[in-house]
Amino acid sequence: MQRLLSRCWLSACANRFRPSFRHSTTRYTSAMSHTRHELSLIAIDMDDVLCRTNETVAEWHNIHYGTNMTIADFHYYHYWKNPGWGTPTETLRKVREFAQSDYFINTPPVEGAIEGVKRLKGLGYRLEIVTARALRHQPGTDKWLEKYLPGVIDKVHYTGEFEHNPNAAVPSPPNDSENPKDTTKADVLKKIGAKALIDDSLPNALLCSEVVPVLLFGEYQWNKRPSLDVTSQDRMSYSERQRWEQVEAKHRAEKNGTELKENDWNEWWERDNLYILPPRIVRAGSWTNVIEWFKSNEGRKALGHD
Repeated sequence: MQRLLSRCWLSACANRFRPSFRHSTTRYTSAMSHTRHELSLIAIDMDDVLCRTNETVAEWHNIHYGTNMTIADFHYYHYWKNPGWGTPTETLRKVREFAQSDYFINTPPVEGAIEGVKRLKGLGYRLEIVTARALRHQPGTDKWLEKYLPGVIDKVHYTGEFEHNPNAAVPSPPNDSENPKDTTKADVLKKIGAKALIDDSLPNALLCSEVVPVLLFGEYQWNKRPSLDVTSQDRMSYSERQRWEQVEAKHRAEKNGTELKENDWNEWWERDNLYILPPRIVRAGSWTNVIEWFKSNEGRKALGHD
């Protein structure tokens, strides 16, 4: 049953996410040379796995737009579905501003991330980052890694997800990217021979779990539920969706002859929750949980070490 659930979600997500990961580009960030190919390769996401991006963007948004946004307001992966961001077009403009600010470069580390990554290295794993960031973010990413994880990460793979989503965050990528074809994170994992992925995105986890075991990182609101961009309803801003939910709830109440209550339309995102994760996806709420999994019999078996 869980296998069927996984495939159903993958089918629903594939059309949305497959065209968004074009132009995979690899960047070496460590001078270390690894000849021990027998070591297992672990892929790690960057934003909200290593650095606190959404927390930082909320702080930036509050300062520049006078909001009271917190990380708890990020109900969905797509920002425009969350309060305060406006339409997809307005969101695009805002995130471009954020990506050009010092806030983007100076995001603080996720709690336990630095120690956790070093412990993974100490356990004998090779570590490479697979990020949805674009090649244009390479200098800032390199600086961050040099500051917090010098000599620890072997390579960084930039899939450029947001570059190819017309509703997304940053301008077009360079024309000299290594791979002009559509590339998903799953494709990158296959290419580099990764044995596991640590990622905070549920859509990424659903796609990549067919390739490798995935640790769904963090107890974040946005990874409790998928986030699609397929229908006109998916394209609604938070306020538009709120009004739509109110109208729909009113119609249902009138049809059924019942009293309209706020909980009939409020917090609609809770209806999208995925309570049972498909096989090969394990939730790891913290870096402590990540290390525990890699040291556990379950983790070793999933990696083929037993």
